[in-house]
Amino acid sequence: MNRDMDQGWAFHWPSGATYHFEHIPRTRAEKQAENRDALYVLETINWTTGSEDLNTCHANKYFAVGLSSAVALAARMEIEWQAIAEDLVAIRLATPEESDLFWRVAEYFESCMPTAISEQNAGAL
Repeated sequence: MNRDMDQGWAFHWPSGATYHFEHIPRTRAEKQAENRDALYVLETINWTTGSEDLNTCHANKYFAVGLSSAVALAARMEIEWQAIAEDLVAIRLATPEESDLFWRVAEYFESCMPTAISEQNAGAL
């Protein structure tokens, strides 16, 4: 890559991807990097009918904490969900409202989870 170029396009041979590059201020890069640990929403369309008149379907939002988790979940959806009628249509940052509600709901579900049991109690099951 020509280091004198402030922005442009290149082809990344190992991944087979075309990408755009630009020089940006470090403060902007640091702000963008903070999003790696943010809450992400994976939006899907489930094509099963949502009403008797067959004119609606289901729009679902799955939540993932961190970009790596969102990408991993998206990959699993694309690979494992081929047999069901649900398509991944977007990955995005959660809005502040979605984030607030998600953390309250996650806390509720966490409170419903059973606690660990001892080896002795497990053997008695």
